[in-house]
Amino acid sequence: MVRAQSFSSRKDECPYAHLQAFKDNCSLLIIPSMIQHTLWWKLFPFSLTGEAKIWYNRTARRVGGGWIQLKDEFCLFFYPISKVIAHRKQLMSFEQGDESLGVAWARVMHLVDSGPPHQIPEEILMQHFIYGLKPESAHFLNVSSEGSVMYKTVAEVRTLLRRF
Repeated sequence: MVRAQSFSSRKDECPYAHLQAFKDNCSLLIIPSMIQHTLWWKLFPFSLTGEAKIWYNRTARRVGGGWIQLKDEFCLFFYPISKVIAHRKQLMSFEQGDESLGVAWARVMHLVDSGPPHQIPEEILMQHFIYGLKPESAHFLNVSSEGSVMYKTVAEVRTLLRRF
């Protein structure tokens, strides 16, 4: 299972998504008296191919068995700070294109899930999403919320957006 969802460092691959899939696969395996971090450390190289495998072989000895450090270095190497900043900019400058409200919401949610932890509070993300909507969509959202959607909680707006 681990090899089936390998990471090779192609441009279309996200190390954060790979780590999540890797951990999901590893959660299906329990070895008595072995902690999860050790299991992850032992199986991780089998989830890598190509350039990523070369990176692992160079890095593993230096890190020396610390899963958290290995994971952090993996993400930083294959998703550098410049990409993190660009990802945050995309989230904060969202604009609805020629798409429905539901498709716009799905696009934002995909963007949120496709990168690193962005450290942007949900209220701020929701606000930028709403401000990035076309006037017709924003009006429709306000009508659907029976008032201004800006006075709703994030949970209430999420519930409302799931309908679209």
